[in-house]
Amino acid sequence: MLARTLLVITLVLVSVGTRAHDGTDHYAQVSPEIRRWVESLTDDKGRGCCATADGYRTQEVERDMSENAYRVMIEGQWFKVPDGAVIKQANRIGYAIVWYFIDNGAITIRCFLPGSGA
Repeated sequence: MLARTLLVITLVLVSVGTRAHDGTDHYAQVSPEIRRWVESLTDDKGRGCCATADGYRTQEVERDMSENAYRVMIEGQWFKVPDGAVIKQANRIGYAIVWYFIDNGAITIRCFLPGSGA
């Protein structure tokens, strides 16, 4: 019984460790100046993007012109980006990034930085 319990705990820790990460580790290859800039990004309420959610580079981004809003693909599903989550300053990296977290199974988008072509 103890061995089974330890196995379950180990599997849970491994699965959590593979999903959780510092959102800024995606930017290890950029200059310290750009890294600081990414870490300073906030939503419209002043909440730090990297401080409160993981950041992911996203290739799947749409601009919904009928609603004048962005949509991003997260874990195989489309999500509308709340207007307050869109970072309005110029993108110094070039590609789109979405910061989100999962709470009780629900995905919440904290910040979205449109790519340079969006």
